[in-house]
Amino acid sequence: MKKLLLVVVFAAFCSHAVGQGNMDPPSSAFSNGTPIAVMKTLDQIEPRVPIKALPRLINRPGSYYLTGSLTSAVAGIVIDCDDVTLDLGGFAVEGISMPPSGGIFVSNSHHNITIQNGVVRGWGARGVCAGTAHESKVVGVTAFTNGIDGIHLGQNGLIQDCGSFKNGNRGIVANQAATIRNCKARDNASSGIELGAGGRVIGCVSGNNGGSGIYATWYCNVKDCIVTANDSHGIVVDKNCKVTDNSSGNNINGYGLHIRNTGNRIVGNNLTDNKYGIYTETAATNNLIVRNTATGNVSANYNIGENNAYGTPQTIHGQLDMSIGAWANFGLDRKP
Repeated sequence: MKKLLLVVVFAAFCSHAVGQGNMDPPSSAFSNGTPIAVMKTLDQIEPRVPIKALPRLINRPGSYYLTGSLTSAVAGIVIDCDDVTLDLGGFAVEGISMPPSGGIFVSNSHHNITIQNGVVRGWGARGVCAGTAHESKVVGVTAFTNGIDGIHLGQNGLIQDCGSFKNGNRGIVANQAATIRNCKARDNASSGIELGAGGRVIGCVSGNNGGSGIYATWYCNVKDCIVTANDSHGIVVDKNCKVTDNSSGNNINGYGLHIRNTGNRIVGNNLTDNKYGIYTETAATNNLIVRNTATGNVSANYNIGENNAYGTPQTIHGQLDMSIGAWANFGLDRKP
């Protein structure tokens, strides 16, 4: 009986307390006697523009997204303006019967373009053809079975967390001052990754390509990459590059690390089971080559020209001789 009485009293108190507020809307809720709308419109909630069919031209800045996987036998998506974000949403942009165009094509010179999160496949030209897009990004995109390159991005760009597989020419290409990070390029007909002057390749995997695994031109940085089983060389550098802490192996028709020109710094790489471990061309002078490890290379572990600075190659077995200089290059078999 006491519990029932307490419940009734509490309910009456709550009912009395709730009923004390002013239920009339404030005057600020009206304009000339008409209620002011306070709810957001659908465009305010989802300001992006849907893409529901191909071909599609984007010629106004904004954010666009795919509503599903899209196919076309004619053309894909053409971007012809600045300041565009294209979110594939995990869906595919697919060419039917290898159309001659690219899957996603940036027409003319534009900047601040982002292409992200999806698949581009089956196009007769490039999967992502954005070589004229500068200060732009391609993130989380997989490009495969395209007729030419998988992904091509312009200067000052970023290609990150992408994959490029089984394309008819190169896997991933970036112009000057670009960064390629945490990407994979495999089974492409030509080079896996190519980088313009002043760029970086970091933490990438490149293998089973018809050309070289990674080709860097001038003033580049190649770091923490794994390069294996390419038909030509593993890593190729031209001039004034820094190549550190990479593994390059089983490039049986070429060199683990091929140095073509001057002023490169080659430090701490592991070169195994190639034709040569490290090979310098005749024109390759004034390079610093130290602290590398090579073994199992068919012709020789090191072929380094005299006009370079290098740690003397040391063949070691068993316990390491601590008197060997800290700059030495090591061979773990009896090849020079």
